[in-house]
Amino acid sequence: MFSSSKIIMFVLIIFTLISGTQTTKAQLRNQWIIADSSSDYINLGICYADKDNIITMAQNISNYNIIKRTNDGGKSWNMIYSDTTKLEKWESFAYPSKDKIIIAGEDKEIIYKEKYKKYDKEYGLLIISNDSGKSWSKINLDSNSRLSDLTMLDAQYGIAYKIALGNYFNPDAYDTNDSILITEDGWKSWSAVPIPYELKDKIMQLKCFEKNIFFMKIFDYNADKSNLYISEDGGLNWTISDAPYYSEKIKFIDRNTGWAIGRTDTIFKTTNGGQTWSFQRNIEPGTSWKVYTDLDFADEMHGIVVGHNKMMLTSNWLYIHPWTELIQYTIIIKF
Repeated sequence: MFSSSKIIMFVLIIFTLISGTQTTKAQLRNQWIIADSSSDYINLGICYADKDNIITMAQNISNYNIIKRTNDGGKSWNMIYSDTTKLEKWESFAYPSKDKIIIAGEDKEIIYKEKYKKYDKEYGLLIISNDSGKSWSKINLDSNSRLSDLTMLDAQYGIAYKIALGNYFNPDAYDTNDSILITEDGWKSWSAVPIPYELKDKIMQLKCFEKNIFFMKIFDYNADKSNLYISEDGGLNWTISDAPYYSEKIKFIDRNTGWAIGRTDTIFKTTNGGQTWSFQRNIEPGTSWKVYTDLDFADEMHGIVVGHNKMMLTSNWLYIHPWTELIQYTIIIKF
């Protein structure tokens, strides 16, 4: 009988491309630095305010949500927030300045519980710190909603994707438009713009280039392809172009320049606002299966890609193929 043990190792690796006084491909040199190694948590996302101030959204071995922060470019990390209720579900976060951190997701309220089943309400959730994680405030939106795809252009202006959730107590939500929430005062207040109903359950990503210029990555299951929807009037009207096939996440640093990561170890780049995409490269190609899950860029030369690598073993005993995950590690690559 086939048996094995599971070893999970999370490694944060920083890859820096350093250029001289004139930036050319010939002058770029590669440097790998192990910034963190732990078996205590799983990194789910990463973003940074500048090259020194970086935060990761993670879960520890008890499945508690945590935020870890470094202010020295990854040399040391500290946990600055932890949710031990297991009622919060974090979907997205932003780090627009070294003082301001925002988490978006949903909060749950258990309203009825049976022996093997429970019923709860979901509330759109914002968790905000204005002092680098020393203190936090929580904002619950209306019930039967969830927030995701939070983007902040600075400490004041940002958007979030609000999803209308249906359940036993609120079946009408299935027929309700999702919406884009827009703030201009750091989430003290916001306005809502409805998203076309035909795009419900198809939005994979919502971000913004600059104020009132948004993009959505849509996956059309019928056509088996990804599309990029772009609005230049605050979400009122949209134009459509192709996105890289099976792209997971897209990051733009301005109206024209952006990158997309694929389900495998691929990166694509656009210089014309998503009209066309060029293959960049496979990072650290090898025999193992890599998946990139998130990315962030400060400018054209400084960015981060996070993902994981899985190496699998199988047993062919009696035609049964139990796959065992041996190693999974999170890679953070800094350009």
